Amino acid sequence: MQLVDSIRQRRSIRQFLPKSVPDEVIRDIISEAVWSPSWGNTQQWEMMVVTGDKLAKLREENRKALFTGQKAQPEIPFPEVWPDAHKAR
Repeated sequence: MQLVDSIRQRRSIRQFLPKSVPDEVIRDIISEAVWSPSWGNTQQWEMMVVTGDKLAKLREENRKALFTGQKAQPEIPFPEVWPDAHKAR
């Protein structure tokens, strides 16, 4: 796929069908995802696939956090000052 095609075909999906995704498709997506850029080249790849009751519980916890105004707690905090190595890039 060419860059222009990628940009033009990009879209945000806000609602999904209640169908499960085959395991092979999930594996393919994850194997490609590791090629994505990471913030500050940290490459903190740790992925989990959640389904069933655990997924329902996670959804509910996220919904509660959103509607109660809880702030995000990133695992890798964004620096207030850029390190010299990053400034030199």
